[in-house]
Amino acid sequence: MFQYAQLNQEKICVGISQLSGKVDAENMILINEDAEVLGMQYNNGIWEKLAQLEPNAASPSELEQMDTQQMDTQQIMQAFTDVELRNLEIQQRQELLAQQIANIELAMLGGNT
Repeated sequence: MFQYAQLNQEKICVGISQLSGKVDAENMILINEDAEVLGMQYNNGIWEKLAQLEPNAASPSELEQMDTQQMDTQQIMQAFTDVELRNLEIQQRQELLAQQIANIELAMLGGNT
């Protein structure tokens, strides 16, 4: 397994990925398994701790935004699944109605049902 730090545009580690193969991407930096670089900035091959800044109450942090986006994505996927299930139910009802119509037509023509 290969462990990579995921960097944002400011070269700050915003995630850690364990991958089965090597990756060649500017925002993915190969790290040791015991490396604790989350929230650190990568500059010229060196990990640097960032000074703690007072969070701005008016704007959510990047991690909060990512959490919100993840929740939004999950809600969208759930809604999509619900729509797909509803479509399957409708399709099953249409098939049942088609079979019932065919049975009625056969009965009207004197066939056995």
